[in-house]
Amino acid sequence: MERIDCGRMRALMDTGLDGALDPLSQLAFDDHLAGCAVCRADYAARQTFSEHLHQASYFTAPESLRARLVGSEPKQRGRWRWFAGGAWAGALAAMAASVAIYLGAASNSFERDMVAAHVHALAAERLTDVTSTDRHTVKPWFAGRIDLSPPVPDLADEGFPLVGGRLDHVEGRPAAALVYLRHRHVITLFAQAAERPVAQPARARQLNGYQMVVWGKDDMAFTAVSDLNLGELEEFQRLWAERAQ
Repeated sequence: MERIDCGRMRALMDTGLDGALDPLSQLAFDDHLAGCAVCRADYAARQTFSEHLHQASYFTAPESLRARLVGSEPKQRGRWRWFAGGAWAGALAAMAASVAIYLGAASNSFERDMVAAHVHALAAERLTDVTSTDRHTVKPWFAGRIDLSPPVPDLADEGFPLVGGRLDHVEGRPAAALVYLRHRHVITLFAQAAERPVAQPARARQLNGYQMVVWGKDDMAFTAVSDLNLGELEEFQRLWAERAQ
């Protein structure tokens, strides 16, 4: 039977949750779960999130809105007018709903994977591959290991000391993970190559008690994740972005 490691497990977890693994992969998946407490905890967290998502309440449109969307043309104006008005509006509404659901699912997947990578590193006690408070040690360490060179500003004087960095994977893509502290709270800042140049302002996200701030600049996308309160995490992001210039 094929044996799979923790990295492969994280890539398979969503498929496993959907019950879509082939029989041999499912056996290897179950075998790894039985012997790895870290992946069991990660899988349990994803199960809980999935259950909450499926149990969420959905908005039901009021009759007045539904009437406006599907149209209320009199029948004597002809079947074609009804199709062009009512059916076309209904098709547009269905298309808009499908796009909204797709974008929401993509956003949830991104947020979930970012939090999962942060939690997995904490649980595995593998916060750093290179441990140093010196940015001149941490930044060069990534050279040759990932196709980007993230800024590594020193924020110790602001109460956010650098701890080190590591290589990680989020949504199947490599990421440089920079680790900072705020008191006893760990902040992971993920840097990934952007598909095209971006200038995205910071926006906040929350998931299962974890806070995220997401932004982009030039050819990189950044996400800061922590259980720190949102105000302090946003302050960290602001200081980091200013000194990363």
